[in-house]
Amino acid sequence: MQGGPRLVGTYTTVFGTEPDVWAEASPTTHVSVDSEIPPFLLARRGGPDRRSMVDDFADTLEDASVDVTVVDADGLAHEDVNVLIGAAGDSVMTPPLMEFLDECFSPGSG
Repeated sequence: MQGGPRLVGTYTTVFGTEPDVWAEASPTTHVSVDSEIPPFLLARRGGPDRRSMVDDFADTLEDASVDVTVVDADGLAHEDVNVLIGAAGDSVMTPPLMEFLDECFSPGSG
């Protein structure tokens, strides 16, 4: 499992210590070409391990022909990502989210 001690601690608290349980809980486990997964929007932020996990998941989705948009939210905390969505003057989260939603709900999408 990737991640520092804090992330590992979070996983063990929630999912226990069995790697098989971790694998079953992982969204990556459930991605396949035949799984009819809708488009994804991911915010890439945090330290190198967290950013790598987002990139790996995005690659897995793309390999399964899932449309994926990755927003570079470097330097933002989790709360910042949420607070910026729709905030006046935001140029990091709101524009790519609106473009993503426009694509998702445009005629002929999906």
